[in-house]
Amino acid sequence: MTLAQLVPDGSGCLLVFTHTLSDAGTWGDLPSAARQATGWDACLGWLATRLDGREKQPMPPAWFLATAERYVEAFGLGEGEAREDPEGFLLWFERDLVQPPQRVWAALTESGEPVAGGADRAVAPPLRRAAWLTGHGRRVQPRLVTS
Repeated sequence: MTLAQLVPDGSGCLLVFTHTLSDAGTWGDLPSAARQATGWDACLGWLATRLDGREKQPMPPAWFLATAERYVEAFGLGEGEAREDPEGFLLWFERDLVQPPQRVWAALTESGEPVAGGADRAVAPPLRRAAWLTGHGRRVQPRLVTS
């Protein structure tokens, strides 16, 4: 839930936004906090730009992932989780990023496209607006999140 309030502040007012996670679906669970905060940074930055009388400029492509990663660290979302698995243990990391799968893959691997049959068995991500890339050991498989 998002709440916007105008609070008196001297001769003007202060705009206060409160965003509460509902723990419902991928739009309100804890992993979405970094994505939500990054989105608010962009929206409030554009609002400030507009109020200053300047034209809105698009964010550079790498801005979203870099900003989201800073929030991952700030919110303590960067820790992996050890899970038991039929083959032993799985170290699970989760990120909720609304970015094209190719951009996420490039950020994770510091390379271009995923390569099927490479050293890590990789499956080319689907061409969708949102995807989760989940990893098991050295195998990476995209899993779609529909919106």
